[in-house]
Amino acid sequence: MPFPYRWRGKVDFGPSRFGRNPDDGPEFTGRRVDVIGRSISVNENETPVASVQRYLRDSKTESAMLLAERPVVAIWPDAYLGDVIWQPAQSIKS
Repeated sequence: MPFPYRWRGKVDFGPSRFGRNPDDGPEFTGRRVDVIGRSISVNENETPVASVQRYLRDSKTESAMLLAERPVVAIWPDAYLGDVIWQPAQSIKS
């Protein structure tokens, strides 16, 4: 199912060794993490990681180019949870 256009969520992943930001309000026990979603194509026999890397490497949309400037950490599927799957200006092979 496609993500809604410009979807962005705010998630609290719990207590952080870095403390919390007092501007986040009482609903966050740890650091607020901004989570964004995009619908991208997946080629046949392509892993989820490879599809994200291809999107960030090859797409010419403003969203893709801005996202490619920051590291990307997988939160789904569970097999990739916490893995850094993209580093800016670095080609990661899957």
